[in-house]
Parts: sequence; structure tokens; C-alpha cells
Amino acid sequence: MRDKHYAYLAAAIDGDGCFMAYIAHWKQQVWYRVHLSVNSVETKLPKVLVNWFGGSYKPRERSHYNNGRIYEWKMIAKQNVRSTIEGMLPFLVLKKQQALLALQFLDLPRGCPEERERIVREIQALNQLETSSGSLDDFGKMKWPYLAGLMDTEGTFAVRKDFRENYVHYGIWARLANTNRHVMDWLDKNFGAATIEDSNALYWPLPYDRKGKEQFLLNLLPYLTTKKEQAKILLEYIRLGDQRCPEKREELFQKCFALNHPPLEVTTVCD
Repeated sequence: MRDKHYAYLAAAIDGDGCFMAYIAHWKQQVWYRVHLSVNSVETKLPKVLVNWFGGSYKPRERSHYNNGRIYEWKMIAKQNVRSTIEGMLPFLVLKKQQALLALQFLDLPRGCPEERERIVREIQALNQLETSSGSLDDFGKMKWPYLAGLMDTEGTFAVRKDFRENYVHYGIWARLANTNRHVMDWLDKNFGAATIEDSNALYWPLPYDRKGKEQFLLNLLPYLTTKKEQAKILLEYIRLGDQRCPEKREELFQKCFALNHPPLEVTTVCD
């Protein structure tokens, strides 16, 4: 596995995933579990993660999502997962401490219920924090696959269509939403642009002028998985320049809208 895959996974974990830790009771026995988890509203992302790293995915009922469900990719933290955790460790921005604790968990010999419970409780406490801290490392070229993982899990690429008083106005919209200030600080430092804040979340907009946006998308495009086609449409829109082309802009709007609002998927499970 290459660094670009680990950087992408780190972003997916930072964005819409976690190191899940829990304690289960069964037949008077206590079980301590840690696993990697990433959620997605469609199956494309978990299928990619299964292909790259293994694990499995299944649908989960979530009434507050538009389709009433999400798909959860999961990988149990056993010894054969160590290489995956170690591989993405240098690229984690928000959840590095959880990853280090997961490695401690893997190092424990059989038994050790007190130590297992301590580690599980520490991971649970970290997962409840509203913000994180630590250095805002520059990953060099690997910042692009990391950003792609964030955009695929929590980002939006869209062609806008606004009805003005006497005409229809088209434009593009690319941004990333997250509730954690630390990841926004990392984006601001490594890519520029200022974070926008409202009562619901923090938003990071696509930076740069028109030519800068084009180059930005070209750098990002090779690493995107679930939103690659939307990014291609934005590139095509940018390259229209100042041409009016209302029919073409409407066509790009319709294409991007359809990609961002796919039909309900048939429930599938992959083990």
C-alpha cells in the first residue's frame, strides 16, 4: 500500500470516521473492542476502502440522513491491522492520539482487562472532544490525497443556479464542512483561504482565482474517488471562462445535481 492510500484513509477517519472503542458483555464475559470506522451515504467509498485495506461494510439505519441509512466500513483492530494504523499515523490531523492508543491496545498480551478498559475509556473520552490540538504538519505532496479524503467524506462540489430578478445566474460551489476548528486550521495553513463559520459548522471554501481554482482541481482530481466526476464538471465549468453559454451551464448544473442526488441504493453488504 502506498502513502497516498494511507493519507486518504487518514482523512476519511478524520472527516467522517473514528476509532470506535466499546465494552461488550456476553454470557458473563466482558469484551473490549477497538475498530476503525468510516461512514458514507453511498457504497462507493466503503467499496474502495475494502479494496485497499480489507475490512467490511454494511448499511446502518440513520433516520436523519436523506436516504434513511448510511454505509459503515469497519476494520477490527487486530494484529493484522497494525500496518494500516501505522501507515496512516503520520497523516492524521484530528485523531492521532486515538491511533496511538489503538496501537497500545494491540500491544497488550492476552487478558489485561484493566489496561484494556483504560485504553477504551481514553479513546471514548477523546472522541467526545469538540476540538483537537497538535502540530499542523505539511504533508508535502501527500496533502492532496489527504484533502481528497476530506472532500469525499465531508465536501461538496456543485454548480449553483440562482434565480435573480431578470435572469438566471450560474456559478460553482466547492467547500468542506467540519465542526472541528483544528482541521480547518490545517486547511488554512496548507492551502490558504479563510474559514467561514456559522451556527451549524465551519466551512472552508475552494481558494484562489479562476486559474488558481483550475490548478487546484487538477492537483486534487487524481486522488478523489466518490466525487471525482463532480470535480471534473467544475473544471469544465471553469474553462468556459467568460462565455455566456447558458445552455452549456444548465447542462453542467443538471449533471452535477444528478451526481449529488443519486437514487436510493439497494441494500448491500460486503464482508
